Amino acid sequence: MREQSEAAQAKFQAFLDEDDNYVKFLDSIEQKLAKKLRFECRSRGGSLVGSVAFDRFVESAAQLRHLHVLFQEKMKPIVEPLARGDDSSVSVKCKNLTNIMADMLRALRLLYGQLICKSEAIHATVKTALAKEDKE
Repeated sequence: MREQSEAAQAKFQAFLDEDDNYVKFLDSIEQKLAKKLRFECRSRGGSLVGSVAFDRFVESAAQLRHLHVLFQEKMKPIVEPLARGDDSSVSVKCKNLTNIMADMLRALRLLYGQLICKSEAIHATVKTALAKEDKE
């Protein structure tokens, strides 16, 4: 039982590490891509400052980042090692994980759904801005 618990904790830690990389990616959207397309292109007439589609995309990425960080913090105690002979903690951790994941899916489902619905408009806006930048 203990080996299974440790293996599950190791896999869950890998999940949290991957999610942390995803949080860094979402942060780079706001910190690098958004600034580049909004302000560096401005002097060349390619600014996306007034683009509603792009603004909503960046706002969604920021909201997703915040939600992922929030749920990571809630999940970190689950990865902590169990005390010797404390098998009741396993069921408590599993129950907590199930509840946290259900809350996470409920919260993230809407934002990802909105991004999917707006993906064509966002893609066209970014593609146009990058094309203007490449021409100059």
